[in-house]
Amino acid sequence: MAPPMALMMLMMMVVVVPVAAGLRVAAVQHTVVADDAGAPQWTNLPAYFDSLQAAGEQGVEVVVFPEFGLFGPDFDKSCSKPSAPMPWCLPLLEAPIGALPCTNSSWNSIVRNMSCHVREANLTAMFDVCETANNGTAYNTALVFGPDGAIVTAYRKMHPWFENCFAAADNNEITLRFPTHPEPIGIFVCKDILYKTPGPELVAKGIKTFLYTVALSVVGAEAVSLWSKEYNATVVSSNLGLGQSGVFRDGQRLTPAPSSKPGSDVLVIYDL
Repeated sequence: MAPPMALMMLMMMVVVVPVAAGLRVAAVQHTVVADDAGAPQWTNLPAYFDSLQAAGEQGVEVVVFPEFGLFGPDFDKSCSKPSAPMPWCLPLLEAPIGALPCTNSSWNSIVRNMSCHVREANLTAMFDVCETANNGTAYNTALVFGPDGAIVTAYRKMHPWFENCFAAADNNEITLRFPTHPEPIGIFVCKDILYKTPGPELVAKGIKTFLYTVALSVVGAEAVSLWSKEYNATVVSSNLGLGQSGVFRDGQRLTPAPSSKPGSDVLVIYDL
């Protein structure tokens, strides 16, 4: 394996581990910036958009952002029940596949901005958001945009940690396909890693690569490493926990452990 190289870009550390031609992926190590005005998305999105720009410049095809990165610190203290979602949760209109929020003013401005910045970067990006469903129920949702800015899919977390904030979604196993990767890629979120759905069920169907958004400090990397070993899988993990993000395969961490601080996120890039 070639040695990793690092450079500074847009107040961001970009760590690239080039291996071979294939799907170039990136896991973002982000530190949440507090916002007293109750608009955590707008406070944290500029760093996300910098990551998208940097990823596009590095030829990345898929970027994964961490769980709760747009939620603000201690957001769970403002929750009462999933049927009373937080005021900054996003209406996704049940996330119709192929919808292009960037050019449609009926969409929430945050979703439109996500769509437009992904489109400018010309890649696929997975964001963790609080979704308000049409019936008013809140879900912890992994929202995926394609290179044209259109919605590719939305995975609702099946096993929420904060049950006072989010409803448990029905089984909604999701896979993605990319021209430079021979096999479909699965998706799951944080606490899902402890259950048979969706990860192990997808493994049983032949899925061996996963995009994983998580908020687990200290032992997050170890948990992902153990899971990847148990299921002989590759996991692209974006973790809100300091130094926990990276790419893992068969129990091995394939990328350097990143660190980050407010205003200086880390983009960890790997060629699958």
